[in-house]
Amino acid sequence: MNTFGRLTRKSVPSNYRVGTNRSISDLKKYEVGTRLNELIHAPQIIWNAYELVQHVSNGNTGSAFYWGALLFVNTYCTLLQRYNRARVYNTLEQKGLDV
Repeated sequence: MNTFGRLTRKSVPSNYRVGTNRSISDLKKYEVGTRLNELIHAPQIIWNAYELVQHVSNGNTGSAFYWGALLFVNTYCTLLQRYNRARVYNTLEQKGLDV
């Protein structure tokens, strides 16, 4: 992933990266990006949890493992976005800006 990230860092716009100079405007754009990413992953958590319950209740252990893994990944991604947003808020507060 690190090599792929280096290849696409300058050519592909992404809301998963803060920016090269980490300016205040870059941090604010990144904060909005974390909200968008969380909005994308949060409904997936609900859908994955529903499917997991359905497959567990039907006794499909293989499918249940698959949906459980998807639930874990989407939950991790959502929590990671919240963590990153908190870090952005702390950085902006250290710079003396109101969040």
